[in-house]
Amino acid sequence: MGMLATVRITDPAERRQGSRRIVESGSTLRADSHAVDVVVFDLSETGCAIKAPLALAIGNEISIGLVGYGTFEAKVVRKNGDTVGCEFFQPIDSHVVSGAFASTTVIAASGLANAPAADVAFPEPELERWSTGYRTLAIVGSSVLLWGLIGTAIVAL
Repeated sequence: MGMLATVRITDPAERRQGSRRIVESGSTLRADSHAVDVVVFDLSETGCAIKAPLALAIGNEISIGLVGYGTFEAKVVRKNGDTVGCEFFQPIDSHVVSGAFASTTVIAASGLANAPAADVAFPEPELERWSTGYRTLAIVGSSVLLWGLIGTAIVAL
């Protein structure tokens, strides 16, 4: 009787888990009081891969901005040239993985790091309109003033 087996050859140093979402989007990385623009190649619940112009070493602690969800703390666990793999200190929710970089709004306020951008609403300010009399006075007054300046300029020539 035959047996079905699957053989997987994996690198023991390979610790990535979970499915990754390819994002290839710009972001901001902060490490050791430096803020630099980076490209986030992929994102998962446990980490991300980024290309950073800043010299990072394995073990460096960073924070990475995920557009629409705020910043998340992580540690560099892999390095290949200027591309590094980072592991989040706390896994992020799957809705953050699927929604990050879907908009261009960055939320920087603390306490909103795990809230979707759609949950944050800022009301439009109410504008007070001038009465018809004030508007008419402003239009007529500015017109008279401008014609006066034009007349003065012509006489001065």
